[in-house]
Amino acid sequence: MRADFRRFYGIPFSDVVRGRVPLAEGVSLFVDLLHNPDASVARVLNDDEAPWRIGDYLTAHVWTALTGEKHPALPSNVKRAQSDPQRQAQVNRALERKRERERLIAEGVIT
Repeated sequence: MRADFRRFYGIPFSDVVRGRVPLAEGVSLFVDLLHNPDASVARVLNDDEAPWRIGDYLTAHVWTALTGEKHPALPSNVKRAQSDPQRQAQVNRALERKRERERLIAEGVIT
């Protein structure tokens, strides 16, 4: 982690520990490292594999769409929007509003 702070942000981690960098900023930088495929911290927490970038996921999903088979390298622990109850509730409310609007259009109430 110390090397990652120096490499990616140009600050020694000791500056965070000693209070020269605000704690909230240090935590924010650390969280950013967790999602950086080139960071050592991310690799250690991901069984020594680089975390996938959005482009990697999109490419794997295109491959899946073209072949009809799941991409063999696609991580098995992919978090889906449906697994988040709050997100799914938002999607359900939006779909309900859409259906209501379509009903009102079909009845001629709105155009």
